[in-house]
Amino acid sequence: MPYKWFKPLPGRQPAAHPVLVLWLDNDPLYVEPFDTWRDLLRQLEPGAPIAKPSRRLWCALGPMGSDKLHAMVRNREDKSIKIDHFKGWDLRFYSLAATVSDAKLLEDTWRARNETLGANFQRKGITLLHTIGDDKSLAASPVNELGMRGLKMRASPKPGGNSEARQERDREICRVRTQHADSPHQIAIVAEWETLYGRSLRREFRIAEDEDKGSCVNRFHNVRGLDGLMPEHGSAPSTSGGAKDGNAAKDAGRRSDGSFIERADGQSQYDYLRRLAVRQRERDRKVHAGGVDGAGLRAIGVLGNDVHDKLLELLELQALRERI
Repeated sequence: MPYKWFKPLPGRQPAAHPVLVLWLDNDPLYVEPFDTWRDLLRQLEPGAPIAKPSRRLWCALGPMGSDKLHAMVRNREDKSIKIDHFKGWDLRFYSLAATVSDAKLLEDTWRARNETLGANFQRKGITLLHTIGDDKSLAASPVNELGMRGLKMRASPKPGGNSEARQERDREICRVRTQHADSPHQIAIVAEWETLYGRSLRREFRIAEDEDKGSCVNRFHNVRGLDGLMPEHGSAPSTSGGAKDGNAAKDAGRRSDGSFIERADGQSQYDYLRRLAVRQRERDRKVHAGGVDGAGLRAIGVLGNDVHDKLLELLELQALRERI
């Protein structure tokens, strides 16, 4: 396990304590997160808190992603996780990368709509602090921008009901053949289907239950690594002895003119990009033919973590974007 001690300079006032920094693998820590973290603390502080409460402050910079935070939510509902699970330790989680809103993370749990995620965790003695805004706050800006650019947006006319009733109501509002002059415009959202971040962020553009307005969202999916390579974390040594960023390795799949090489084998998904563009054009034609104003899809949003994937998608959808 990589670690490093940071010690204060001699004679510093007020006196400061040494700080131990540990680099931990994110994935195994969040299979059963609370049991795993407690086992780790027991190894780092043998005998605590059995002999006496620990006097150390443990700060976990994570979870690094919304899927891992969702795993904590599921684990928190386990009946074996009691309020004294971390008794004797001062452990605090700082969520600095998970952006899915509290309402989405807690929608399957009881009392979810009346409290924040931090308050929900605190009821079991777990301290969780958000240090980043959520997707709802982020989506508010592009939604407002779409409205200023002339797109019709609206909120749900009949809030309330269970999730199935809300979905059916939204489908009826956005059904092309039943739309009227006041119906919201149709937009397309392309998002990663294998991440909670991708699946939830696109929902922030839909017709909302509260006063926030939204559009009729036509969903399209992709998976990360369209060019056959996944974004790497950190850097790796190159043959020249220097360091090269993980994403820069994707340039090896380009021709000298900048276009991408499509291979018959391997993990690349360039053929999927063409099918994605065909499906979007077909949907655009249906919306154009059946809509009240004949406008078709009025905007396309491409969401995801991999900038190379997003550039590939934008290039493939260029003809449709020019029409929009």
